[in-house]
Amino acid sequence: MKQNIPRIQKYSVAISPFCRRFLSFALRIVSYGTVHTQTNDPHGERFSFYHRLNYVVSGNPCILIGDRRVELAPGCLVYLPPNQILEIDSSRPPVDLLFVNFEVGALDMLEEVRSFLQDLFPEQHVYDPDQELLAILRTIQKIGMRNQVGTGLEIQNLFENLIVHTVRLSEHFSQLQDDPVSSGGANILGKAMNYINENLGHSFRLSDMADALSISENYLYKLFVSKTGKSPAAFIQNLRMETAKQALANQSLPIKMIAAHLGYPDASHFSTVFKRTWGISPRAYRARLTNGLPPDGTA
Repeated sequence: MKQNIPRIQKYSVAISPFCRRFLSFALRIVSYGTVHTQTNDPHGERFSFYHRLNYVVSGNPCILIGDRRVELAPGCLVYLPPNQILEIDSSRPPVDLLFVNFEVGALDMLEEVRSFLQDLFPEQHVYDPDQELLAILRTIQKIGMRNQVGTGLEIQNLFENLIVHTVRLSEHFSQLQDDPVSSGGANILGKAMNYINENLGHSFRLSDMADALSISENYLYKLFVSKTGKSPAAFIQNLRMETAKQALANQSLPIKMIAAHLGYPDASHFSTVFKRTWGISPRAYRARLTNGLPPDGTA
């Protein structure tokens, strides 16, 4: 008797560069709650020792940034770093807020996390009270009233959903990802340079470097063009060729060894690239150095 074999469909889950970067921060929700003020409330200023997200349900509180006061409006979802003051004017109409306090598990990434969050939640960025965003915050408050096994994990999952949903809403963040001149660009470029120097002797793809830095290939490409005037491939090849010139000055190093050290297992391919770049073969370049002649062939 012929048996029916179940048909199985399997789907892989791709983790985007953003998700890798976000997960590496190890953000953990610590507390949550509501703020409701009455007119003439004497407690007009509030701050948290933790990182905080505030959603303005109603009213117009202000945040103090240095000497500046930035007024918020209903629908604002604003990030406040630790110890930054949220000012509530007691003479104005009452204010209703929903908030979550969280901490950063990756202590060595505090500045990167702060930059990331301030880019994601710019001042006065209003999300035309988005119903799903508000629903997530209200669900956090509601679930928090329970005292059941797994409540903490459920709230942590909702908090992460809140961040992801905000990313999808934020046109500003999309522009930031495409803007290589953003404040985080120089820091990422420095990490890219470290990656290149550590892997100069290996063959690697743009996608390998992008994955290692937890960013998209498109962003990495634009970053290099903006900051160096060259594509990543052109920059890496130029660096290898500059390094090759220095290595050829050492007569004890065989050209084949130099080629392999720079990620060219085929010495003939290395010679072709070198000649195309400098207009002279590696062997001829070394010979001119040995004879005290200008290496560019002008004499």
